[in-house]
Amino acid sequence: QASTSAPQPQRYLAPDHRPSARPVLQGAMGNGGSVGDSREVVLSLHSVHNIQHSPNESYYGMATTHVAGGTEVPVTSERPAHVAVRLDSVLSVRIFLHNRGAPSRNDRPVGQLSIPIREVINTCGTGIYQT
Repeated sequence: QASTSAPQPQRYLAPDHRPSARPVLQGAMGNGGSVGDSREVVLSLHSVHNIQHSPNESYYGMATTHVAGGTEVPVTSERPAHVAVRLDSVLSVRIFLHNRGAPSRNDRPVGQLSIPIREVINTCGTGIYQT
């Protein structure tokens, strides 16, 4: 006898969430969009773990999609970055520690995140993500 119930949608589990930095990526590519469609995402750097630093140092990130002519956008916990991405974009964030009162050329690079937009959408769907 044939089953009359509709097939259940496939569910995806989010990947392990233990990176050294945890930004929140929000924004939806939307259903029916093509690879060339651009959407805005909001990226906020919430915390940095497992990095030795002094109480006088604060962290920040510089986000980019590596598009020709594009610039890096600063991102902190208090000031999110608004970045235009396409489905085939890879959003990268370089993480730095800044010693208060020191010139930015002395900032310490402490890590980098690469966020493949298509993979995030395929794995988690659209909406708000913490990776």
